[in-house]
Amino acid sequence: MSRTIAPTRTRPSSRADKDQPLIDDIRLLGRILGDVIREQEGQAAYDLIEQIRQLSVAFRRHDDQSADKALKKLLKGLSGDQTVSVKPPGQPGRRPTPHPTPRGTRARG
Repeated sequence: MSRTIAPTRTRPSSRADKDQPLIDDIRLLGRILGDVIREQEGQAAYDLIEQIRQLSVAFRRHDDQSADKALKKLLKGLSGDQTVSVKPPGQPGRRPTPHPTPRGTRARG
């Protein structure tokens, strides 16, 4: 008596399944960045940056107008030192970070 074995059907992987390794990497990098910020700038700077990040995400993902209002108020109320601490490199108010220019190219300005 021979039986035919049907081929195993695998569920087609969803986009979420395909993206999971990328999502995991992004979360890992975020945790590492948080550790570096706490180590280099302190817990207060980390807490401020995290608050800004959370308000930004709420506004962007959910069009949360109260988050937008809170974010604008928070950013306007930052001291000069806090502003320097939370702005990305290359933005006004941030100390410039020197980057070597490869030979034969001009520095962008």
